[in-house]
Amino acid sequence: CSDLKFALSEDGGLVASHKVILAARCEYFKTIFECGFKEAGKDVITIPNIETASFDLLLQFIYSGDESLVHSERIIDLLI
Repeated sequence: CSDLKFALSEDGGLVASHKVILAARCEYFKTIFECGFKEAGKDVITIPNIETASFDLLLQFIYSGDESLVHSERIIDLLI
């Protein structure tokens, strides 16, 4: 059961995730959830200007650590 969803405004997608996994695997999310950012208390965080498939790729990388995912063409969407 996820405790966090990302609302992706680019295409209306809603992606489920887990705060504990994101914080454990990514310093960016750890800072957000542990340092009092307003997003820490939310169940849904809106991410503008990103496609669901690109964000899914990011989450797959965070969850798995599979470096082959960074060779996807979708990585450009994340860098922008």
